[in-house]
Amino acid sequence: MRNIKKTIALILIASLVLAGCQTQTKVSVDNKTTVSKDGVSLQNMGTFYVGDSIGNQSMIQYIVPETDDKKSPIIMVPGLGLSSYIYTSTPDGRHGWMLDFAKTGHSTYVVDTSDLVLSGFDIDSFNKVKSGNLDPEMQPSLSTWDTKSIWKKWGFGNRKDSPYEDVQYPVENIDELYASFSPQIKAVSNLTGEKNSAKDGQEERSKTIRTNNEQNKRTSNAQRSSGSNSTRQANQQEVDNIIELLEKNGPSILIVHSMGGVTGFEVARQRPDLVKGLIVIEPVGSPTNEEDIKNNFATIPYLAVYGDYIESRNQTGRLESCKTTAKLIKKHGGKADVLVLTDDGINGNTHLMMQDKNSSEIANRISAWIDNNINY
Repeated sequence: MRNIKKTIALILIASLVLAGCQTQTKVSVDNKTTVSKDGVSLQNMGTFYVGDSIGNQSMIQYIVPETDDKKSPIIMVPGLGLSSYIYTSTPDGRHGWMLDFAKTGHSTYVVDTSDLVLSGFDIDSFNKVKSGNLDPEMQPSLSTWDTKSIWKKWGFGNRKDSPYEDVQYPVENIDELYASFSPQIKAVSNLTGEKNSAKDGQEERSKTIRTNNEQNKRTSNAQRSSGSNSTRQANQQEVDNIIELLEKNGPSILIVHSMGGVTGFEVARQRPDLVKGLIVIEPVGSPTNEEDIKNNFATIPYLAVYGDYIESRNQTGRLESCKTTAKLIKKHGGKADVLVLTDDGINGNTHLMMQDKNSSEIANRISAWIDNNINY
């Protein structure tokens, strides 16, 4: 089954990479791929999983440019309830940041987090409810973003189907974004409600409690030792999956979006040796505790990027946190900047700037910053 999923994913990646091509050579999915696209040749593309089991695994799609440049890989993590689609393509059919950064010589890896159905869905609990062996209240819930609230929240317009005049998002094709929303899995409880024997039930509950306590203890200890004052706690499974990917690829640059910032910051705390740089796109959880920053972030180049409509989207607090992070990193000898696009006269960008009509221009700005501030 996994091989079938892998083949489908490989074909999907090839299709996304070649979307809108003017010129192309040959395509294969046999780990010897050569694709010519907009002046860039790719030597490889594919998909694999990190994480120890279905339900805990993250799906990774990647492309490797055919270049002699020894640039650090880039790992891209989407925000809450969003998938790799925000990095691989755009609603109006342009290529995404995945290819933009490959064109500059970086191998690029995009993540579908373990809480998305896309990464693999364990249907065991649903089958147990159906067969009467599990309390229905213990069945995980599935949810997606609603298509109404995101218009103002993400900066498309004041209300659904009423776009801002200068909005950069291709709202005329927004149905493509809606179609990309993968259901997000949320467990009601990790304590089993299976109708098995008392002994088996007690053993299962004890095992689950031990596992959860160990995982929570690791996260809590890491955050206490760092002095973090973030009100958002990282999902340790996601942190572990990204660390596994980093261990596989070697030190890399993280591009994290929105809630993905919480994961990226915690990865940097736990394995700073594997993080070459942090590019944060309107993130949640940017650290503001000076001790935390001094101990964990001062040696990691940091760039925060913000779009337009900041006040109407209630992004002011996040932006101020990013400015504090950058200020404290610089105070302790590190490299850090905050790029607010409107300060440079670039207007209309949204929370999903990686899909905005000027997405490649923004990618080029980020690439230039990386070249000037990160040692490969």
